[in-house]
Amino acid sequence: MTTPGLARSTAHAAVVAVLALACLARGQVFQQQGFQRGAQRLGSPRQQQSFGSFAEPQFQRQQQPQFQQFQRQPEFQRQQQQQFQQPLQQQQFQQFQQASGFSCPERNGYFANSRQCDAYYKCENGVAKEELCPDGLLFNDKNSPFSYPCSYPNEVQCLTRSAVQPAQPTEDCPHQYGYYALGDAANCGKFMNCAAGRGYVFDCPDGLAFNPETYHCDWPDQVASCDAEAFLQFRCPEEPLLFGQRPAETRLLRSNTDCEHYFACVNGRPRRYNCGEGNAFSEELGHCDVAENVTGCAPAFRSGNDFRQTRLF
Repeated sequence: MTTPGLARSTAHAAVVAVLALACLARGQVFQQQGFQRGAQRLGSPRQQQSFGSFAEPQFQRQQQPQFQQFQRQPEFQRQQQQQFQQPLQQQQFQQFQQASGFSCPERNGYFANSRQCDAYYKCENGVAKEELCPDGLLFNDKNSPFSYPCSYPNEVQCLTRSAVQPAQPTEDCPHQYGYYALGDAANCGKFMNCAAGRGYVFDCPDGLAFNPETYHCDWPDQVASCDAEAFLQFRCPEEPLLFGQRPAETRLLRSNTDCEHYFACVNGRPRRYNCGEGNAFSEELGHCDVAENVTGCAPAFRSGNDFRQTRLF
């Protein structure tokens, strides 16, 4: 016979057991649902592999919109940086200009030094750099911005910019670059071209003298340093004039040494011309003709050829 106290205890234990089983079953359901949500959140293994070895944490996904908002900020930040950097760059550029003492009038180009004729400023992107021409050359502000800025002195007018760098002479040349007359006033037909300190000697065409002012071969009477009469070995005779008669500006006279050459006396100064081989100057005609047609010139012409060859060789 069962006592009332024992029956109540047994019933109470049964109720507790039922409640425990119910809670356990409900917990499994919640756990399964949690795994399903996790699987949905993490995706399939292929999806996980496509995103990396591990899935993206939930807190990172929550912060991603904030990160996207942060990515939109660099444009504003760049504007602030530019506003800060531009005054700094201008200040640095002004400091550089003050240090060089020259302000570029244009962003790019070559510009003269106000004191020195062979110095100049090279401006690139508004920044000036002082440059120096090679010894013997001068800065030419007439040159194109795309050509070499230095030229020979005959092409440049320095005016007030007379200062130049010290000469760098060599055994051949007084300067590294330039053209220079050789010989004295009676020997004006030779000149030397200096390039990188090395000299090369040249002869002007027959009858011409080198002009150191123009760097060209010119008529001897046009070269101040040349004695035309001594160089050509000919002096124009004085022309007898009648009362009130003006002298002729140009007179043509045959050479005293050969018929191939003749002289034009321009304002009383000689200039030598050549008729060319096989021809001779006819004083009767006043121009060159075949040597055989010039009276009394054929024997002299042969001796003239010998004379010319003696001078050249």
